[in-house]
Amino acid sequence: MKGGEIMTLVESIQKRLNKGTSFYNAIQMDKHTYATNVFWTDLKSRLDYGSFSD
Repeated sequence: MKGGEIMTLVESIQKRLNKGTSFYNAIQMDKHTYATNVFWTDLKSRLDYGSFSD
Protein backbone atom coordinates (compact mmCIF):
# COMPACT_ATOMS: atom_id res chain seq x y z
CA MET A 1 0.00 0.00 0.00
CA LYS A 2 1.14 3.52 -0.67
CA GLY A 3 1.72 5.92 2.24
CA GLY A 4 -1.47 7.90 1.70
CA GLU A 5 -3.57 4.77 1.38
CA ILE A 6 -2.36 3.26 4.63
CA MET A 7 -2.93 6.55 6.47
CA THR A 8 -6.51 6.65 5.18
CA LEU A 9 -7.01 3.08 6.37
CA VAL A 10 -5.49 3.80 9.80
CA GLU A 11 -7.72 6.88 10.20
CA SER A 12 -10.79 4.81 9.33
CA ILE A 13 -9.79 2.15 11.85
CA GLN A 14 -9.17 4.80 14.50
CA LYS A 15 -12.66 6.26 13.97
CA ARG A 16 -14.20 2.82 14.55
CA LEU A 17 -12.12 2.31 17.68
CA ASN A 18 -13.17 5.71 19.02
CA LYS A 19 -16.84 4.73 18.70
CA GLY A 20 -16.27 2.16 21.43
CA THR A 21 -17.49 -0.73 19.30
CA SER A 22 -16.18 -4.26 19.58
CA PHE A 23 -13.72 -3.66 16.79
CA TYR A 24 -10.34 -5.37 16.51
CA ASN A 25 -7.49 -4.65 14.13
CA ALA A 26 -3.90 -5.67 13.56
CA ILE A 27 -1.35 -4.26 11.14
CA GLN A 28 1.81 -6.23 10.40
CA MET A 29 4.84 -4.22 9.25
CA ASP A 30 8.02 -5.29 7.51
CA LYS A 31 11.52 -4.18 8.52
CA HIS A 32 11.07 -0.94 6.54
CA THR A 33 7.82 -0.17 8.43
CA TYR A 34 5.68 -0.84 5.37
CA ALA A 35 2.30 -2.44 6.04
CA THR A 36 2.40 -6.00 4.77
CA ASN A 37 -0.82 -7.39 6.28
CA VAL A 38 -3.90 -5.66 7.61
CA PHE A 39 -6.70 -7.43 9.48
CA TRP A 40 -9.84 -6.00 11.00
CA THR A 41 -13.07 -7.42 12.35
CA ASP A 42 -16.11 -6.27 14.24
CA LEU A 43 -18.53 -8.05 16.55
CA LYS A 44 -20.94 -9.00 13.76
CA SER A 45 -18.13 -10.59 11.74
CA ARG A 46 -16.97 -12.60 14.74
CA LEU A 47 -20.51 -13.81 15.42
CA ASP A 48 -20.89 -14.78 11.76
CA TYR A 49 -17.63 -16.72 11.93
CA GLY A 50 -18.97 -18.63 14.92
CA SER A 51 -22.03 -19.61 12.89
CA PHE A 52 -20.34 -20.44 9.59
CA SER A 53 -16.68 -21.10 10.51
CA ASP A 54 -15.39 -19.76 7.20
